[in-house]
Parts: sequence; C-alpha cells; structure tokens
Amino acid sequence: MHARRLGLFAAIAAALCAMLGTAAAAAADTITVRNTNDDGPGSLRRAIERADSGDVIRVPRGRYGLTSGQLLIDKQLSISGAGARRTVLDANHASRVIEVASGLSRVVISKLTIREGDTGMDSDGGGIHTSSDLLLSQVALRSNVATPAENQAGGAVYAIGAIRVTLRQSLVARNRAYNSGGVEGQDVRAIDTTFAYNSAGTPQKNGDGGATDGVMTLIDSTVVGNRCFNGSGCGGGVFGPLVTTQGSLFAGNIAYESNGMPPGSPANPGAPDNCGGAAVTSLGHNLDSVGDCMLSMPSDISNVAARLRRPGGYGGPTDSFALEPSSPALNAGARECTRRDQRGVRRPQGRRCDIGAFELERRR
Repeated sequence: MHARRLGLFAAIAAALCAMLGTAAAAAADTITVRNTNDDGPGSLRRAIERADSGDVIRVPRGRYGLTSGQLLIDKQLSISGAGARRTVLDANHASRVIEVASGLSRVVISKLTIREGDTGMDSDGGGIHTSSDLLLSQVALRSNVATPAENQAGGAVYAIGAIRVTLRQSLVARNRAYNSGGVEGQDVRAIDTTFAYNSAGTPQKNGDGGATDGVMTLIDSTVVGNRCFNGSGCGGGVFGPLVTTQGSLFAGNIAYESNGMPPGSPANPGAPDNCGGAAVTSLGHNLDSVGDCMLSMPSDISNVAARLRRPGGYGGPTDSFALEPSSPALNAGARECTRRDQRGVRRPQGRRCDIGAFELERRR
C-alpha cells in the first residue's frame, strides 16, 4: 500500500510539473512597441530589455533609428515587423544593428529591414552578429558594412561557432565586407532568398565571396550582381568548396582586381565570376550563367544567359529578380520544391518549378 501511495504521489507530482511547464509556456507575452524612439518607455530597445524568454515583440511600421548603439538580444525572442518595406531598423552607419548573445535555443526575426549597420573598426557582422541559432524570415538586409580594410567578414550577418542561420524569403543586398559581403557562418541555409550587389573586398583590399565565403546551402535561391576584389576565381557570387546548391540561379557576378583602380574602369574591367574556389556541390536543377560553378548534375544548366528583369518588388515583401518569359530557368527546376517563392507565390506554376527565388506566374 505504501509503495502504491508513493507511486500515486509521483504520478501527481509529474502531472503538476507538466501542467506548470505548460502554463509557463502559455504565459509568453506579446509586446507591442509603442514608438520609434531609440530608448525609453515604449521603445524597441526597452521592449527587448524587459521581455522574458519566449516572448513575441511586434514592431509596427516606421523607421527605428539607432542612436545609442546596437540592440542586444540576450534571450529567446521572436521579433516581427509589419513588413520589410514598412518596418526599418536603421543604424545610420553609427553601429551594428543587432547582436545575438550565445546560449539561446533560437532567435526569430521576421518582416522587417535591417540596414546601414556598420562595425567601424570593431568586429565582424555589420547588420547582425550572432552566437546563437537565428531564423530570418521575409527580412531585407541592406547596405550593412563589416569594414573590408580591417579584414572583417559578413557584411550583413556573421555567425560565430557551430550554429545555424536560416534565411527564408529574404533579401541580402548591397552589403560589404572583407570576405563574405553577404553572410558568413559555419551552417547557413538560404531558402527562396536573393543575394544581390554584395561586395567582398575593395579596389584597395582583396576579398573573396561576394555573397558568401562560408558554409552555405542554397535552396531555390538567386545570386546575382555580387562582386569580389581578388582577381578571377575569387567568387563574385560564392566562394567554394563549402557551398551546396539546389534549384538556385547564379548570374551577373563579377571578379575585379584589388589594384587600386575603380571597378569597371579600363584598368580594372572585371570578369564574370559566379563561383570561385573549388566546385560547389550540386544537388541538381541549378543555373550557372558562366559555367565556373562546375555543376555536375544532368539537370543543371551551365554557360547560358539567365534572362532576368531588373530587381523590383513584383508584388513581394522584398525585392527579387523576375524571370523573362524566355528565361531558361522556367520549368527547369525540380517537380517538388519549396511551396512558395520569395514573394509568396505558389510553386510550381508550370510543369516544374522555376530555378531561383522567383516563380513566374502563369495565366490559367
């Protein structure tokens, strides 16, 4: 009888613990930012400081200028804006935008723009420096800088250690660094994401990997117009061999010399350079306009013009490159791919998915 009572008490205690755990999880709050001030009551900075782990912070439309340094996220949070064209976190090149501390299970940032972060002469990661797993969804990372002259990496994002950074339906554009003008980390996954016009190095300082020089997996993504400054093979788009790609499009990336001459000038004309370093690992259905990615699968397309339109909204929350109706990327992807493209358009529209982050809509 005594043993039965002990067993019953143990069962009750376990049930109470489970209930308390459920109640604690359910107690997570949603905090809405009340103004665009850098600090003080109702500000985003104050909301982050006072939030508990697991809370959700809603950031309404507006430009949130940072005047007192980076935002420190030191607990598990979800921060969501009103859309990347409406909610903008802007450091105005006075500091980094966000630092994510170590020891967190995962931080989620969605539906906003992170722009004009700048580490100065401090460290890597102009837009975000993270030491914990990070999910970026429908985010635009624009014009962030990790100073190339100081050998800093990851203009938009730098992840330190064996953590995962995932980008979904996002844009990484016009960021600059020494290496990895876009994103650098040991486990980066970009899905339905565009990397455009990022730079690694300068005419005065060599650098590799316009979009990345890290360990990256690209799924149904687009890498266009990026550049590096270390001569042919420096990876205007990506620098291998630690890049794996499936259903992704590489076009218009350029390698320049670091000879002190302006890029595009007669003394530094540049050369097409989608992929540098060793061959990338192909999982099939990629398009490489140059042929230097050394794609190996029968479903890959190499040395063919991608035929893209200029970057624009095209109805999406972040800018993307639309496909021309004559693009070889049409119906050249896998039969099964991500369910939605970067803009949220359903895939596939045709017999197969289109290659890259953009799915061309067809009339039914």
